[in-house]
Amino acid sequence: MGVALIGVSAEVFSKFYERVGVSLGEGSSLVLFRNDRTLLTRWPFVDERIGKKVSSEPLENAINNPQVSDAVVITDAPTSLRDNERVVRMIAFRLVPEYPLVVGAIATKELYLSSWRQSVYGILYTTLLSLLFIAIGTRLLIKSYHKNIQNEHLANHDLLTNLPNRLLFADRLHQTLGAAKRHHSKFALVFIDLDNLKTINNQYGHSAGDDMLVEASKRMQNCVRGSDTVARIGGDEFVLLLPNIDNEESAFSTSEKVRATLAEPYMVNGQAIAGGASLGIAIYPEHGEDENILTKNADKAMYYAKFHGRNRVQVFKEDL
Repeated sequence: MGVALIGVSAEVFSKFYERVGVSLGEGSSLVLFRNDRTLLTRWPFVDERIGKKVSSEPLENAINNPQVSDAVVITDAPTSLRDNERVVRMIAFRLVPEYPLVVGAIATKELYLSSWRQSVYGILYTTLLSLLFIAIGTRLLIKSYHKNIQNEHLANHDLLTNLPNRLLFADRLHQTLGAAKRHHSKFALVFIDLDNLKTINNQYGHSAGDDMLVEASKRMQNCVRGSDTVARIGGDEFVLLLPNIDNEESAFSTSEKVRATLAEPYMVNGQAIAGGASLGIAIYPEHGEDENILTKNADKAMYYAKFHGRNRVQVFKEDL
């Protein structure tokens, strides 16, 4: 329903790269490209180059041939970061899995020959360590993203039945109402109250009642379309949102199908217990042109059904 944008200054990565690059020595560079060859940041930091596209043979090979990504090459190809000057250098690029990013490490001839003479293991260790830092950072970012997705789901869904809760349902009702007004279409709001939940809770315990709620939610979902919404808004109260219906008969037919499946017996502690539900229907725009009136009228129709025999479907009428 929206987009969250998180801005990170290029200097943040540049400072991180600086801590790694300083240990490599003078003549080293660390770069971060987007896969469209746009330079996102580098160390040493060159402000006028950030955001511009860079073209080089090693970079092109890494992007166009993922199978050779991670390969270390020695080249004297012109570099646009030094005004197309030919510089003998060692370059390694790596595509970041699942992200449109390319990480590169560059060492000039003077640097890598000097480092080789001093300690070949030092170069390998530092390079691997820098890539490890990047991999850890990427992993933490993905983990945080998945955690946010999980928290958002928990905030908008009922913990027991995993159906949309009152908060998410209110948002979907608002969206459906807006679409119906724009396209001059109809939709139905159906309030549902399970008839025997309190009796089952009192006689068999709340765990049995929870099992009944879970089973009832599955039955209702099997009766509606993929575009419809089944939500739990209270202890034994559910609601259906049926967008783009043709007429009142269509809403009544779906509601009757739900009533029939909820009336089938439930197995509680090995015993078949009678089910049942009372349903009230309000149709937009006949029974209300805003959310409050539609909700009130669907609720009124549901209570009329509940107090006049139960286990029935009632369409809202002005004279209820």
